[in-house]
Amino acid sequence: MTAEFYCRHCDYRFEMDWEAIWEIQDCTHGYVGYHLYDTFIGCPKCNEVCREEEIPEVKNQVNIRFNDDLPF
Repeated sequence: MTAEFYCRHCDYRFEMDWEAIWEIQDCTHGYVGYHLYDTFIGCPKCNEVCREEEIPEVKNQVNIRFNDDLPF
């Protein structure tokens, strides 16, 4: 099982095993989980820090409508 990352600095996509991510989280935070907001993954090509929110396209995007947006 892997997580996909995109490096906007060098336009490179790469995957990392969750087990490796959990090892990083355990060493830096003392706990592990399926979140990436505070786990800093370096690009293997240019060593810049990548985040999951840097992935340019969003799959299965849902447009959320609020009450103020409704026509009635």
